[in-house]
Amino acid sequence: QLAALLMILVAFSGVPGYLRSGKGDYVSRLMGGFALWLRDDLVEPAMGKELSAKLLPLMMFLFFFILFQNVMGLTPMSVTPTASIFVTGALALITFTLMIAGGIIAQGPVDFFKNLVPHVPGFLWPLMFLIEVAGLIIKPVALMIRLFATITGGHLVVLSFMALIFFSTVVCAVTPSPQSARPSAWL
Repeated sequence: QLAALLMILVAFSGVPGYLRSGKGDYVSRLMGGFALWLRDDLVEPAMGKELSAKLLPLMMFLFFFILFQNVMGLTPMSVTPTASIFVTGALALITFTLMIAGGIIAQGPVDFFKNLVPHVPGFLWPLMFLIEVAGLIIKPVALMIRLFATITGGHLVVLSFMALIFFSTVVCAVTPSPQSARPSAWL
């Protein structure tokens, strides 16, 4: 994780200068393009201009932190940190805290919980409130399990293919080839 943080720092060190002046090396231009793409195509359409300006640094950090960790996990003899349930759990906790705190800050505590439930008949409101509160907890937990399971499943597929290579090597070494067998043994 520290290596991913260091790589993010190095990769993005020239981006502010590139975005201000339009001049920079290849890495600064590439990372600046990714940053603009993330801002213009993902964060702003989902959150609006005003709110995305406040949350863009956090969203960019989380996006590139997970990306760099997973790319680093592709190198031989390395480990992907997101294959640990504790890392994905910490990311889910950050997401949950941001959802609750951001909603309360934006709407106020009373309006946040009042607006949690859509307009429904009065007798359904308590049930819908419980369902919506459960949904607030379930969404980050589901994201945590999905990220963990995806990375772990990918590792299992790679390990299965590696095991098949070794298994087929052993089977081919033990099984006699048809050229070495005597013709009379086949009759």
